[in-house]
Amino acid sequence: MTSAIVPSANETWRFRGTGHQNGYRRDMVSEAARNPLATAFDPTPEQMRELLDARFARHPADDLNFIPGGPVSRRASENHIMACLADRCRRNRSEQAVREAGGS
Repeated sequence: MTSAIVPSANETWRFRGTGHQNGYRRDMVSEAARNPLATAFDPTPEQMRELLDARFARHPADDLNFIPGGPVSRRASENHIMACLADRCRRNRSEQAVREAGGS
């Protein structure tokens, strides 16, 4: 599982930027995304950064809008991302993004 955090190379767009533009705390939603993605794909810290900075990452960030009341806690955000990864289509898109980032 990923423990080290490599800073984003794209604070304006992708996961962190989209989350921020949607009004969420960047640090909270980024940390919330790391655990489910690390559990599902076991990327290196660099791959995790690439995954969250990838074009695809704006979609899971936008998905946080579907949490009742919004992503007000890390736990709610993690649970929502895990539920999204349980969806076959979303899981396939995530797996493709991991492959593009050089992951497993």
